[in-house]
Amino acid sequence: VGSGKTNMLKLIIENDPSKLQISQVEHKMKTYERFYENSNVFKYTQPNVRNLYFKYNILYGTNSSNVIKTYLPKMRPISASVRSYSKYQLKKSINDGTIYNDCIFSSEQIEKLYLAKCMDLTIDPNDKTRKNFNEVCKVNCVNRIIDFRNCSIGYMFVKTLSEILINNRLINEISQIKLGGNPIGEKAIKYITNIIEPSNSITYIDLSCINISYKIGDILFGCLMNQKSLISLNLSSSNSAYHNRLLSFGIKTIKEVLKNNHYLEFLNLSGNSIKNEGFKMLIEGINENQTLSEIDISNNDITSEGMKYIHNLTNKNFITSLNLSNNDIRSEGIIISCKTILNFKMLRRLYLENCNITFKGFNAIVEAYNHGNKLELIKLDGNDLRDKQIANMIEIIKR
Repeated sequence: VGSGKTNMLKLIIENDPSKLQISQVEHKMKTYERFYENSNVFKYTQPNVRNLYFKYNILYGTNSSNVIKTYLPKMRPISASVRSYSKYQLKKSINDGTIYNDCIFSSEQIEKLYLAKCMDLTIDPNDKTRKNFNEVCKVNCVNRIIDFRNCSIGYMFVKTLSEILINNRLINEISQIKLGGNPIGEKAIKYITNIIEPSNSITYIDLSCINISYKIGDILFGCLMNQKSLISLNLSSSNSAYHNRLLSFGIKTIKEVLKNNHYLEFLNLSGNSIKNEGFKMLIEGINENQTLSEIDISNNDITSEGMKYIHNLTNKNFITSLNLSNNDIRSEGIIISCKTILNFKMLRRLYLENCNITFKGFNAIVEAYNHGNKLELIKLDGNDLRDKQIANMIEIIKR
């Protein structure tokens, strides 16, 4: 790191404080202290480091954030994953087991959210459900994360949540919002965008299975055009009762997001029926983007005919993980696309599960395998493959 000669894209410092033993606290603090005092680390790495993540780390003292801001001024905001502790607070929090366990919401705010949920469900408040909801908040809304997945929340809840975060200036105290698996609907999207657009700390949003369609495109995706903190977006749809249905119409706006947003790295569009036409537009957007590294387009009604559009994807893309599982690609689709896919310089993981691939398609993969690439994983579960073909590929990889 100190030499500045490496082409580093991310500097990740990770440690789970809940696993620290009391005897290790002093050692950890001294390590962090030396790290911050040695400001040359930041001087040397500034030209190469694009993102800096402090995941589950304890940053204590007043100088830590100042050093980072001084030497990495052009980096995206990192406050979403940083919390500072004094030495006294650090010892006390680890000792009594309360570290990172402070609920984001006050008792009054939790009560407002609870009443909003009751309105969505058209039920009368009662002590039992109130107590259960309080417990959910205290467990799921900590460590800068708001998690209300599969909680039967709707329009009024999202509206109230937005008002609480904005009015109490909590927007930049949140790093993740998870609302998947709820009948939120399209009417509430404007309140979700009210949270996303002004934030400089939200890095992940889960809007999977919330009963939305392509009609929300201009509202939701419009606010993502210039959003500079969001790294991961989940718009997937599974077997939940609240399907997302972006279709190919919704991909038109996502294409524009990919052209203009230079921060998004992870995109999950699984189960949105984008079909071949949407797949074509998505590839056009990826060609204009230099940050997207992982994309999930499984279960999207993409056929062997649509796989020809893979050829339009330039070899200069930054995709490291591509999930095409549960699409009717068949061997024909693999034969016309596998050489292009396997030659992507950055690709590490390729998912082709349940794609109706037979031994012909598998043989095409074997023949196209290039020992110069850095592919680490190919998943082919649920396809009609024979033991002999699998054994042949293992031998080729061994060589």
